[in-house]
Amino acid sequence: MTKCKKCNEEIIKNYCPNCGIPKKIERIDFYYILSQLASIFTLQKGIFYTIKEVFIRPNKSIKNFILYDRNSLVKPIIFLFLTSFIYALINRLLNIEILRIEVDSNEILKYSFLKILEDNIAYMNIIFIFFIAMWLRLFFRKQSFNFFEILILLCFVIGNVLLMSSIFNIIQSLVNIELQYISFIIVGSYTIYSIFVFFGDKKTKSLVKVLGAYVLGILTATLLITIVETIIHKLTNV
Repeated sequence: MTKCKKCNEEIIKNYCPNCGIPKKIERIDFYYILSQLASIFTLQKGIFYTIKEVFIRPNKSIKNFILYDRNSLVKPIIFLFLTSFIYALINRLLNIEILRIEVDSNEILKYSFLKILEDNIAYMNIIFIFFIAMWLRLFFRKQSFNFFEILILLCFVIGNVLLMSSIFNIIQSLVNIELQYISFIIVGSYTIYSIFVFFGDKKTKSLVKVLGAYVLGILTATLLITIVETIIHKLTNV
C-alpha cells in the first residue's frame, strides 16, 4: 500500500483521500512548463474564456468566482499582470504616447508623477485599483463584499479595460486616426457599468457612488504618489 509523502495517509486510488496530493507527481520539465502555459490560454476556463465572461457577464462571472468556484476563471492577479504586460508591450511596439508630456531644458518633470505614469502606465493600474477598492468598500459598506473581494472585482475589470485599450491603440495606429477620446469614453463606461452591476443595486444613488469611488480612487492615488515623489525629489536634491 502506497502512503502519501505529505501526510502519510494510505493512498488507495490515484489521490490521497486526506490532502488530495496525487499518488504520482510529474517531474517538472520542459513539457510540464509548456502544458502549464498552454492551460492559461485554453478556451475553457482559460484567459480567452475569462475575457469573454468578464466582458459579457461581469456580474455573474466575477461573483461566481468569489463566492462559489475559484477555478471558473483565470486567477485575478495573473490575469491583471498578463493583460498589463500585453498592454505595455503593444504600446511599446507601436510607440504610443499615453500622456503627451513636454519636458523643458532643466528637466523639471524628470522625476514627476506624470513622467512615472507615462513610463509605467500599465502597472500603475495596480496602485489605482487599491485606492478605488478602498472608496468602494466605504461607499458600499452595507454590502457583504469585503475589501479584498472588491480588489478581485477590479483586477478582472481593469484587465479587460487594458485589453480594450490595446485594441483601440492598434486600430489607431493602423488607420492613423485619433481615437483616445472615444477609447476613454467606451472603456470608462464599461468600467463603471461592470462595477455598478456587480453590487446589484440599480438605483441612481449607487451609480453616483461608483462614479465617486472611481474618481476619488484615482485622485487619492495621484495625490499620494505626487507627495511621495516630491519628498524623494527634495531628499535627492539636498
